[in-house]
Amino acid sequence: MANLNVDKNLISTNDTARVAIPAIPPIQAQTQAQIEAEIQRITQQIEQQITQILTKIELQSRL
Repeated sequence: MANLNVDKNLISTNDTARVAIPAIPPIQAQTQAQIEAEIQRITQQIEQQITQILTKIELQSRL
């Protein structure tokens, strides 16, 4: 069985289009506003990364 070293703080796709999403920190001491701001920040990062991936796919499809 392969020995896989997984960084538990990152979720990623394959090597060609790597998407790293920081794990959401513990929320026990965070207010609702802080939680919503963190969700918005992560959502924006995901949207930017999806746009980059789609652009890359589009460019590769033109080859």
